[in-house]
Amino acid sequence: MATGTGKGMANRALGFAMLALGFGYAHADDPANTQQGAVSTQQAQTADSQPPVRSWVLIPTLQLSETYTDNLTLAPTNRLSDFISSIMPGFTFRQTGNRTKATLDYGVQGLFYRNQSQLDHYYSHLDASGTAEIIKKTFFVDAGASVMQQPLSFAGAYGASLSNATGNIINISSSSLSPYLVHRFGEIATGEVRFTHTIQNYSQGGPSTTGNAYLGGLYSSTSDSTAASLNGGSAFNNLLWGMNYNDTVIQYGGMPETRLMNYSANMGYLFTPKFKVILTGGYEKDSYVYIGPQPQSVYWKAETDWAPTSHTKFMVSVGHRFFGNTRSLTVNQVTRLTTFQASYNEDVTSTILQQTIPTSSFLDQLLQAQIPNAAARQQAVQSLIASLGGQALLGQNVITNQVYLAKTFNASMGINLPRSIMILTAFNTKSSSLEPGNALLPNIANYGAVNEQGGTASWNWQFSPHLSSHFNASLTSMVFPGQTLNENFKLLNVGLTEQLARHLNGDISYRHQTMIAPAYLNYTENAFIATLNYAN
Repeated sequence: MATGTGKGMANRALGFAMLALGFGYAHADDPANTQQGAVSTQQAQTADSQPPVRSWVLIPTLQLSETYTDNLTLAPTNRLSDFISSIMPGFTFRQTGNRTKATLDYGVQGLFYRNQSQLDHYYSHLDASGTAEIIKKTFFVDAGASVMQQPLSFAGAYGASLSNATGNIINISSSSLSPYLVHRFGEIATGEVRFTHTIQNYSQGGPSTTGNAYLGGLYSSTSDSTAASLNGGSAFNNLLWGMNYNDTVIQYGGMPETRLMNYSANMGYLFTPKFKVILTGGYEKDSYVYIGPQPQSVYWKAETDWAPTSHTKFMVSVGHRFFGNTRSLTVNQVTRLTTFQASYNEDVTSTILQQTIPTSSFLDQLLQAQIPNAAARQQAVQSLIASLGGQALLGQNVITNQVYLAKTFNASMGINLPRSIMILTAFNTKSSSLEPGNALLPNIANYGAVNEQGGTASWNWQFSPHLSSHFNASLTSMVFPGQTLNENFKLLNVGLTEQLARHLNGDISYRHQTMIAPAYLNYTENAFIATLNYAN
């Protein structure tokens, strides 16, 4: 069974997660606690009237599954069939205090192959965050950690399951620590100064019969970001103003540092409690080896925020930066039966700055209005992840040490009917390198740009209180402008889930996946999966 670097990454990330939880325990019993979670300054101002809150919950979990696949390595020819046993013990931890909040989801998945035992492997899965109010209404600390997996190379086989032995899986371990100070200047203004240190490590993961995809020049990285802001207070009535400064330094191994810096001022007016307009002007000066326009210029943005009802909100902006005109859009609507989210954004970024939302967190947010009960919602989330795969809902992330321009659109809708839950998602991302070199596929090919688009449809139907069915389908298309490598990936999963006991459910499902691409990447796979899930 493989250990090595992946284990070290998981241990370091878990250490950061425990640090986040440590903040919670350090202050959970403070009799002066007057805030739950320390999420925002506004909450801190009203915390004095809140009663003490001290609670925590620990839920052990265990998942057992058996998979039969007719194409273990997702190969175009010479297909191998095999049975794969998966064992994943884990736990979910939640802690809430008056001035603390911490969450941690952790599991270790072991994969065991009947006919190819040399491929036996394990993965760590982690999603943790914590926040604490160290000095009342003044000094706060956020911490977080995650370990997740996704395909490394778009030029190699990748599928919906970690059990496929493609050798094209990368472990991504991220951890961050962010102390910040908040100060109110009476009713005149509120200031905040925040420092964020982020570490992101990569390692090859996943077994292969032919060798792993090459990490090549992909380096682990650290990011140190300093941000300061000063925003007008209630003394200015409907007049809105603010000043902001951001300076981020990214270091990749022994390579020259990348620096992204900007400062700005904004002025706006609150025409009604539900409608405001804000104008922003500033200057950005980025430092990296660039291609295209010099990353240094004055920029501007005009933004409107409109909330016609308590359940609906729109944010729209237009502007100009060194790379051209910019646009952004955010739409949120929540009703008793539906949740709708859509966004479009254009930004200069890098992998370490993406702050990827784990699929479980995304689904939990999407289903929160439809399934208020946390335990029922968690079960629905895990069912969707198991049937669709980790990245199918949101698309793949660009893995690179380079700075690139990302134009990203995401939309999702959740529908909760009396006996069914439906989720629809759509995504479209255009990523283009702003630096020379192998920006998007290190040491494999220099495509320079990737356009990815796709969507998913998921439907869970409740036949009875203990029996339900699920149908999940997704389509992802990747286009590499100017290159011959274009890919279309299709996934279908159908199955039945039954509540066998109070804390135990079982699932049987069928999976079909197809890749339509150049001959060396064309493949199909059929798989049957039986799963037992325990959570107490």
